[in-house]
Amino acid sequence: MIFVIFLSSCSEEEGRIEFMQEEVGLIIPSDYKQLANSTDGYIDFEVNIQLRFSESAFKQLTSQVQKTKYYNQLEWKSGGYAFPSFIKQDSLLPGVWIRSKEGFEFVQNRDEPETELVWATIDNSKRILKFKFVHL
Repeated sequence: MIFVIFLSSCSEEEGRIEFMQEEVGLIIPSDYKQLANSTDGYIDFEVNIQLRFSESAFKQLTSQVQKTKYYNQLEWKSGGYAFPSFIKQDSLLPGVWIRSKEGFEFVQNRDEPETELVWATIDNSKRILKFKFVHL
């Protein structure tokens, strides 16, 4: 199913950007420079994307993050972030964005180990979005 998503757009690179948007719940502003955009592997594979945004596009992106559902509502526990029950019950939600030391971090909404893991961060000082998707 993932390969269909990658190959259904005009190019594989654009397909990976569209896929990333769906996974992290953001619309990516068009004014960016690609630093990385690749897929490695076959059955077990990972997608890596790094984008550096213009100042105005970065403001659009961070504004979107702060308006996402349940933004910054996770609880910190000794083992990491805990999802309150009202967020866990939102089964359609892929994850939530939280404020981090560098900017923002995407935390995947899952109770049990998955075969598809998503990491995303936004670095405020460098205006860079990093995305990693791993299929095991």
